Amino acid sequence: MRRVGSTPQERGSAGNHSCPDIFQLASGDFLVVGDVISPSLASRLVADEGGSIGASELAVVVSRSCMLDAAGELAARPWRWRALTAGLIFATCFLVGLAITL
Repeated sequence: MRRVGSTPQERGSAGNHSCPDIFQLASGDFLVVGDVISPSLASRLVADEGGSIGASELAVVVSRSCMLDAAGELAARPWRWRALTAGLIFATCFLVGLAITL
């Protein structure tokens, strides 16, 4: 697993426990850390665009700076990553299913 983009501290975070982050797993999939939004709000927002959130999925919000930083790194080094577009990265981050145990 490796971080994609800069660290939260490099993006101006003062703390270590409340920051969005994006990692690429060995499988090539992405793990996204963000603020979980309520299931009802997430369902409404996603449904407005014709999407859905599965029973095992959570919608998370990631800051624009975190997303753009990660997308910039992926675009700058395409030979190191599977073929992904910025749109796919955005969709993955917004609709990612995370199994979070708090």
